Amino acid sequence: MPSQWARRWGYVAKDAPTGRCGVTIKFLHTDETGPVSDVTCWRDSWKDFDQCVWHADTDNKPRDDLAEARTEYPERLDGAIIQGNNMGSSISFANCRMNGAELTDANFSMADFSNAMLRYATLDETQFFQTNFSRANLSQATLEKVNLQNADLTHTPL
Repeated sequence: MPSQWARRWGYVAKDAPTGRCGVTIKFLHTDETGPVSDVTCWRDSWKDFDQCVWHADTDNKPRDDLAEARTEYPERLDGAIIQGNNMGSSISFANCRMNGAELTDANFSMADFSNAMLRYATLDETQFFQTNFSRANLSQATLEKVNLQNADLTHTPL
């Protein structure tokens, strides 16, 4: 279980079947855009972790593993942990819910986060050069030491 992240958002469901992630993101927040709903992840566990590739607390996850785990449709990726990765534009997160995600010390230059929900996300020390955040929701997100040069923030609440 990710320690810093767990204190803020989630826990592992005790009744999660073996081989399933079972991370539950419990949001206690309601703001001007409404409540952030709870969600439990039932994706397959990844490698030797009890969590899926999105919730495993480890740096530098293989980009191919993340790309394989990502569908072409909008997904609930609340609480996802992507640290130290050079993602670039290899994976689209358009229309995904990524509330409370930890996207830190990474490179998402030219990635697509359009219409994504990133409320309460931690996006510290990350490169978002020419990244598309149009109509994304970044309210209550932390953005310390980030590069947003030429990023599209059209209609994006911060």
